[in-house]
Amino acid sequence: MAPAGPLRRRGTRLKDIITKAANAAIVLVCHFVLAALLIISFHYLERLIQFLGGNEVERVFGLFPLSYLFQAVDIAMIGLFGFMGLKEAYEVLK
Repeated sequence: MAPAGPLRRRGTRLKDIITKAANAAIVLVCHFVLAALLIISFHYLERLIQFLGGNEVERVFGLFPLSYLFQAVDIAMIGLFGFMGLKEAYEVLK
């Protein structure tokens, strides 16, 4: 027989808190995994471009090396996925 009154409510509330925390953790892990996969794919794309270009350093508009562009994309993805992951985890916890 299930306990009545405050004991039942406390157990249900604890279960809800644990469920929300688990859902928030899943959201964060999914964002970090997606960010890691995108960064790895951009890394291999950069290596492919370097392989196809030979020993010459590729430049964007003749101003800066192409690797700077890939590094900027990496930083932007880490920042964006980190921010959005934390934002969505916060929304789950509300």
